[in-house]
Amino acid sequence: MSNHLKKLKSCKTGIDLVNIFSNELGVPTKLFWDTIYSLNHFSQYTSFIIPKASGGERTILIPPQPLKDLQKKFATILNFCIQEIQQENPSYLVCNHAFETKKSIITNAQIHRNKKYILNIDLSNFFGSIHYGRISSFFKSDKYFRLSEKVAKTIAQLACFRDKNNKTFLPQGSPLSPIIASLIGNLLDIRLVKISKEYKLTYSRYADDLTFSSNKPIPEDLVKWNGENFIWEAGDKLRKVIEDAGFKINDKKTRLFSAKQRQTVTGIIVNKILNISEYYQKHNRAMMHSLFTNGKFSIGDKEGSINQLIGRLNYVASVKYLKQHHGMSNQKWEEERKKFSFLCAENFDNKENSNRSIRLLRQAIFYKYFIGNDKPIIFPEGVTDSIYFKLANKILNPNEYKENYIIQSINSELTKIGLGGGTSLINSFLLHAYKNYYINLENLEVKSKHPVIFILDYDQGLETKDKDGKSKGNIPSTYKMKDGQQWVHIRGNIYLALLKPLKLEGNPKKPIPTFKNTPDMVCIENLLSHVSAGKIQIDDQNHENIKFKKGIYPKTVFAKYVAKHSTHFNFSEFKKIFELLDEIKQHFYQEITSD
Repeated sequence: MSNHLKKLKSCKTGIDLVNIFSNELGVPTKLFWDTIYSLNHFSQYTSFIIPKASGGERTILIPPQPLKDLQKKFATILNFCIQEIQQENPSYLVCNHAFETKKSIITNAQIHRNKKYILNIDLSNFFGSIHYGRISSFFKSDKYFRLSEKVAKTIAQLACFRDKNNKTFLPQGSPLSPIIASLIGNLLDIRLVKISKEYKLTYSRYADDLTFSSNKPIPEDLVKWNGENFIWEAGDKLRKVIEDAGFKINDKKTRLFSAKQRQTVTGIIVNKILNISEYYQKHNRAMMHSLFTNGKFSIGDKEGSINQLIGRLNYVASVKYLKQHHGMSNQKWEEERKKFSFLCAENFDNKENSNRSIRLLRQAIFYKYFIGNDKPIIFPEGVTDSIYFKLANKILNPNEYKENYIIQSINSELTKIGLGGGTSLINSFLLHAYKNYYINLENLEVKSKHPVIFILDYDQGLETKDKDGKSKGNIPSTYKMKDGQQWVHIRGNIYLALLKPLKLEGNPKKPIPTFKNTPDMVCIENLLSHVSAGKIQIDDQNHENIKFKKGIYPKTVFAKYVAKHSTHFNFSEFKKIFELLDEIKQHFYQEITSD
């Protein structure tokens, strides 16, 4: 790993920053300055309001895409810097549990489990209180960074949103805001750790939520009862430390819980085992019922989005089933994350009380992609296939790009419903999709308005095998696909298409193509041709590799090369595939939706 912190400290000006990190940022100097000044303006941001789970509202400010891309790239640079600092000082950011690797709302709650007293303090306007001056000052004076004034100001300009009143602050919605908030929040953590050691407390912070816990009563220096207003208030000593660090307390949310009460840390019950309140889960179930019957639901007095609901349901399921803790190795942490995804994708039945949190999460994800989709969705089989489809769609349909299809990439949500990539998983999904495996159709009153199309390579992956690896049939025969047929309607709005070569007209003696014969196989890469190297071929020895020019490359490496050099490739063969997809669309709109 290169020393990102050393490179950052070597920069004396903003121009140095762009030049020294040219590979990471990937933009010329002029475009960099144009982006962080011209585009970093309130009129360029997209804003919307979402309800908080605990009540109230949160304003999300999304930067324009070029600026967002730069912020994301610089956030990666700062993440590497933090990792390098933590190698020198393992306790750096140890109290922060938000926006860091191997940290989460769950790890934050775990350290306060089964304590006699829990004190929760909420900071008011956390991101909004971190302004341009605080950011530039931090990067100039912090002992680990000590950057030049010009570089510090450049980072502050890149990070901050400037509103109509000329106030600058970290916007919630920028990929750079969380990591900078963590760095500056650490200045408060250092002071609160000293207090915690003095009073023998356990302390942690998750963004703007501060938590102290102890098995002994917490003294009035830190929290006291206001008998006049019947509320808990931060003690004078604690309040002074927080305000001296540049933050303010939201007094309405100060809470002190004893072991005889239901103790919560960032919404998670921590009395004995980690859990979520039944009240919260009951609301989630009501939202799902409304979604299934009306196609919409509310969070508070605002209409909710499917992503919000999935987030709430994932939160509940994670607390119950995701077995991660901060002390794990990176490998073990990742293994537990995968176990959780596989747990969600397993064949639990849909009885009312059977793994309810998993069942609801799975149904919400299914609804998002298969019921509530606002355009036809294409599901290619592999990780790299979506790259080619998106490139082809953009090149062949420039006027309709992003309007005619959603070309879906594999993601963590899809993994939780069994669509983690590969032909066998897609086949398993298709066999169970409409048999109450993912969703109770009896409770679903909302109908799909657009088709969902799975498209598979025409190769040996279509052969189905038992647990011992013996052949037990193939996908085309499973779905009764006839010779020459390239697509089939599975059920509802779900279709299956194959990259299958058609039998040549006027040549009845030509053998019918079969996926078992290598010359007849068609993988998505075979649809590409290079200006000088000709048609792209799969490696005969390993179908996960591509033969290109004089070398053999993994599919992932080759796909990245194609994306970077797309003008050197011919995508005209994809035209036949998009015509096939249009045919499927017409079938759905004319025959299925008209029933």
